[in-house]
This record gives sequence, structure tokens and C-alpha cells, in this order.
Amino acid sequence: MARPTRIILALAVVSALGAGCGNDARNIADSPAGNTAVPATTDSSGRVGPALDRVKVRLEPVATVESPTALSPRPGTTDLFVTEQVGRLRRIADGRLDATAVVDISARVAAGGERGLLGVTFSPDGKTLFLYYTAKDGAMTVSSFPMPGTTADPAAEKVLLSIPHPRGNHHGGALVTGPDGFLYIGTGDGGGSGDPDGNGQRTDTLYGRILRIDPAAPSGDRPYGIPADNPFADGNRGRPEVWSFGLRNPWRIGFDPPTGDLWIADVGQNEIEEINRVTVAQGRGRGANFGWNLMEGNEPYEGGKAPENHTPPVFEYGHAGGNCSVIGGYVYRGSSIPSLRGAYLFGDLCKARILALTVSDDGKRTEHRDIGVGVDAGSLASFGQGNDGEVYVLSLKAGLLRLTATDR
Repeated sequence: MARPTRIILALAVVSALGAGCGNDARNIADSPAGNTAVPATTDSSGRVGPALDRVKVRLEPVATVESPTALSPRPGTTDLFVTEQVGRLRRIADGRLDATAVVDISARVAAGGERGLLGVTFSPDGKTLFLYYTAKDGAMTVSSFPMPGTTADPAAEKVLLSIPHPRGNHHGGALVTGPDGFLYIGTGDGGGSGDPDGNGQRTDTLYGRILRIDPAAPSGDRPYGIPADNPFADGNRGRPEVWSFGLRNPWRIGFDPPTGDLWIADVGQNEIEEINRVTVAQGRGRGANFGWNLMEGNEPYEGGKAPENHTPPVFEYGHAGGNCSVIGGYVYRGSSIPSLRGAYLFGDLCKARILALTVSDDGKRTEHRDIGVGVDAGSLASFGQGNDGEVYVLSLKAGLLRLTATDR
């Protein structure tokens, strides 16, 4: 039986999940592994991994924002920009929240449940703002706004993508600017349970994948360009916008600047949540097939089998222990918590604890740990990362918080 679809964004949304590593990769939430020391180790590249057993952190309140869903820094600044689900973008400068919104498009946004203003990023020069939201008609929408100062004019919106959405769930929302300057966009599979439209394994659709477009180079009748090295750039074997496919509902994607690796957290269906890492050596996911809906994590889904070109997750966990939906995050690259540097931080909607994950270069060895902090159950919405590599936690109840070191 398919469990009810869920992911983020309404305080009433709660389900069930778990987590795993080592020989039992299905049940990490309350397993002894959560208390197992993880020593600093040197991997094959000579880099020293984080010593997770020495991590001592706390969550420091930064700003009270209404139902925050995503965070992005602006290139060349220390400012942070946070989306509010209802349709407002807020700016935090020098630790203070501006009284007025950077831009308010709430009149255009369908907010509630899994819908709303879900993603934000900037162009490499910081002069163009990009937003991902659910339009009033349900369409997954990506727009740009010129932003020479600290605010944007709603009337100057340029819609780049408008993808009709037939259902109320799986609206994606991941939006990042890659190291190549292109936009990477994570979309849901079209909703329903079990991917009823079979979008996951198709390449001729924009549902359930990572898209990659060039917003600075409109071409033909498109308000954006198609990077020449997109796997289906010629449009013959698939939609030219497609970068990766076989995803259910990626809730947060992010690049690790020092390595260039792309991390994708994909919300599962009945049993398994997954985290994918695709390295530069793997083409950062170019043409990768993550398996949905033939696979859920590393397991066949309802009689499916792994496609020949399957890219399996580097980490997965099951639904024991009271968890429900993976909340993707970032690799910590800040300076305030040295023992955490190099670990991928993520969490789960229902238990709302913060977890750290390390993965070996070859992807075959993982370690994870609950780092001792969290927010109210059912309120963990997302993570964010500043230009300085520090990581922030977004809570539907507590607003924006910063992960920082503590001596206690």
C-alpha cells in the first residue's frame, strides 16, 4: 500500500521514516550507529575527514520569518535571502531582518501544503534574482527579476519556465546556480502515489528530474538557452533542458564548492529516503538515472528492477524510528565548527534532528551521526548555506537558525 505523499511546508504535515548506514542501511534514527564514534580519517585523496564524535553545536536564532522554505546568499555580499512560503522574499543583512520584503509575489503564488514560494538563487554577478514557486494555476514556475539594488520589482518578472502540474503534491522547489553559472532546477514527478504517469523513467518530460538551463542566453522561442553539453541538448532523445532524471521529489540540491560535487536529497515513497552524490568525475550527474519509479533507493519498487544506467544513492534510510521525509542540506565548509568541515548536513521532516554524513571518495563507505540538535518535530523545512560556508536551519515554527559551535 502506498503511504500518503508528504514533504514539508504545512505544520499539519507529518508522516513516518527512518535512516541507515553500514550493514543495515534502513534504520539509523534510533540505532546504536547514532552513538558510534566517527574518527577523523584520511581518504584516498589525502583529505582528512571530519571527526563527528567531537562535534559540539547549538542552534542560534537569527531571524523570525514566516514559514521559511529556502535560503540563498547573494554573490559578493554577506547578505542572506530567505523565501517565505506565502510568496515573500526577505533579506537579512548584518544579522538583521529588513522590515520590508525584497519582493512580494504572494498575489501570484498558490501557497499551502507542498506549494508556495519554494526556491531562490542569484546569477553569478548577483544582479539577477531567480525564484521558484507554485503559480495560482498550479504550474511549477521559475522566474527572473533584475535586482541592481536590494529590492526587486514584481512587475519586472520574466517567466523562464512554467510547467503545468496536474496534482497538489510533488512540486519540487530546488533551485541553485551551478559552478558553471547555469541554473539547476529540481522538479517533482507530477504527483500522486507511485508516479502514476510514469514520468520518472521518461526523458521527454520535465517532471521528476534536474533541469539545467542558461538564463543569460535566450534562444529561439525560449527565454533561456540550452547548454551544449546537456545530455539531450539536440532534443532527439529527450527534452533538451534535462540534466538528470529518475527522481521522485528532490527536496534540496546543492553543490559543494571545493569539490564541485552535486548532492541531491530525494523524498521516497513507501520505505526508503535517499541521498545522492554525483561527483565531477561522474559528470555532476549529466544524464544520470536515479531509478524512480523502478527503484526506491537501492530496492526494486513494486516489481521494478534497476535500469542498466542506474545511479544508486550513496546513502539511504528506511521509515522506522518515527521519521518520514528527507530534508536535504549542504556540505559544511564554514570555519566556526572545524570538526564538522566536510560533512553533509541533512535531516528529516518528522523527527527534525540534524544529522551529519560522511562519504568516502569512492562512495562505498559512509558514516553518519546525530549531532545533538534539532527543531520541533514536523517543522524542519530546509537548510541554507552562506558564502562563508556556514550552514543555516529553516524551521516552519522557529524561523531561521544558524548552526554554531558550543563548548557545552
